[in-house]
Order: sequence, then structure tokens, then C-alpha cells
Amino acid sequence: MKFKVTEQDVEHLVSDALYRARGVLNISDIWNLQNFFQLAHYIKSEKDEKSGKSYIHFHYYEITINERKMFLNIREDKKQHTATLYSITKEIKNATLK
Repeated sequence: MKFKVTEQDVEHLVSDALYRARGVLNISDIWNLQNFFQLAHYIKSEKDEKSGKSYIHFHYYEITINERKMFLNIREDKKQHTATLYSITKEIKNATLK
């Protein structure tokens, strides 16, 4: 899946490294993330249930950096035809992992 990473996304990734994915994602990993995107394994996709916007979908992928497993959350806006890196987390809620 093609997606873009905006300046705002990078700020969010720094926050993820400090809090949400602490211990898995390091701040030093952020600048080299693009090297790992091609190796990502698809996990699942789901509609945005919280906002009620049926045109928003989240796609989850697993990546490994230096033996540390983490999950990319890609936000797709089907109305605007855009996809961006939304977050990186340690785990995915309610996911059946392969």
C-alpha cells in the first residue's frame, strides 16, 4: 500500500517512540523507517468505528527493526484518496496475528 509521511506524522512518531511504542520504537529508528516498509507484513484492515466515518479505514502491518516487532497503522481516507502513516504501536487490539 502506498502512503505518505507528513511533517505532522513525524511529530506523532516521536510521541509514539516516547510513549505508545516506548521500548519497541526508538527515536533513532524514525529516520530509517522507509527501509523497513517494503518488508512489512499485512495484518488486517478495519473501518473507523469511533468517528462513524465509513470512508476512513485503518490498515495494520507488522515490521521488525533489530528484532523488535512493532505495528504500522496506516490511515486511508477513501473520500480524499489519501493514505498516511497514522501511528506505530507495540500491539494491535483484538488482532489475530499470523
